[in-house]
Amino acid sequence: MISQTSSSYTQSNVPALYGDSSSSFLARLKERYYNSEIYLKYFKHNIGLCFLFISQFFNSLMFVFVKLLENDKNFNTPLSSSELIFVRMSFTVVCSAVYMYYMEIPHFPFGAKEVRHLLLLRGSSGFLWLFGSYYALHYISLSDSIVIEFISPCITLALAYVLLKERYSIWEALSGLFSMIGVLLIARPSFLFSWYLVNNQTDEDVETKDPKVRLLATSVLFFGILGGSFVTILIRSIGNRAHPLLSVQYYSGVSCIVSCLIVIFKQSETIQLPKTIKHWIFFFLLGASGFINQVFMTAGIQREKAGRASLVSYTQMIYALVWELTIWHHVPPLLSWIGFVIIISSAISAVLLKQKEEQQDQTETLLDDDELSHEMDTDRNTVFHIDDANSSDNFKIPMTTFKIEEEEEEETSNLGKASEPV
Repeated sequence: MISQTSSSYTQSNVPALYGDSSSSFLARLKERYYNSEIYLKYFKHNIGLCFLFISQFFNSLMFVFVKLLENDKNFNTPLSSSELIFVRMSFTVVCSAVYMYYMEIPHFPFGAKEVRHLLLLRGSSGFLWLFGSYYALHYISLSDSIVIEFISPCITLALAYVLLKERYSIWEALSGLFSMIGVLLIARPSFLFSWYLVNNQTDEDVETKDPKVRLLATSVLFFGILGGSFVTILIRSIGNRAHPLLSVQYYSGVSCIVSCLIVIFKQSETIQLPKTIKHWIFFFLLGASGFINQVFMTAGIQREKAGRASLVSYTQMIYALVWELTIWHHVPPLLSWIGFVIIISSAISAVLLKQKEEQQDQTETLLDDDELSHEMDTDRNTVFHIDDANSSDNFKIPMTTFKIEEEEEEETSNLGKASEPV
């Protein structure tokens, strides 16, 4: 019964992201698509990249709606980051729960007991990242915010060295240092760039002209990125012990609870309902784009190597610049462009160097295996010379004879031990 199920699954070429669907129509539709010529020729070996491209597009859309809502002057006071997080994550909680219940995902809704504490930490770290990202969009441009987040791979490598005892080379450390220089060029704190701030104007509809507020926003974003790097470490620690959507469920659930508590107990923040149809549409699109981003990101990471997946994330820069030019008609200043180049170059270098080291480790492992196999073959073909003093003939006995006799003796002794009463 098991072998029949396995063979039919292989023939259908359907990826294993989805649960056991009870709908025969959806099953036939998926099977027809995964056996089509277009899928087999163009998408089968690159489906992970396609999912990640879609994920990055909707991720950039999510940030666009956040910035539009935060800076909308029709509200009495600007919408807080906590309220936007609650709206965005409520949508994800409901959709994720319905999906996992319908697909009968294992260990829904809380996950296995041995990983619940890790899932809870993953949700808390994810909230820190989300809050830092949304808060920064109040005061700095979309492109600046997204590019600063590209230092995340460098921070993740450092944390993996400290917490997971993974290799951390001098080149990866230098990539992190150069990334921080790029962040300073984008943040432009007044104590370092007073000469630049005096001679250049700032578009107040896109970013604040107050260098202190800009530095504060960048600092909050940096701590959010630190939380996001912890998310990567925690996901690697969880491994295959929990379904990816359970991780998303904890992330969205913790974010909803914490953001709701902040809005309730912080006196300076009030709950504001949408005032126009445009606001309702933006709220819906914010939640929908965030959920679609999570679904396609999960599907892409399951199917794609870490190196190629990391490189796809830099397409966000293209989307961010397009939104900056088309929606806000804003061109980043020269120092921001220099910071963009430094951060992206450093992050790509860190990813490529990590891939090169992994390939070298694999090559060394293969060489060690070949040497071990060669030594075993040599031992197997070794011939022992036994000289008989009373005879002129010399006996030659292969090493394999001794090995076979030793194995037979061990089996006999084991059988004897097994037959003894306990």
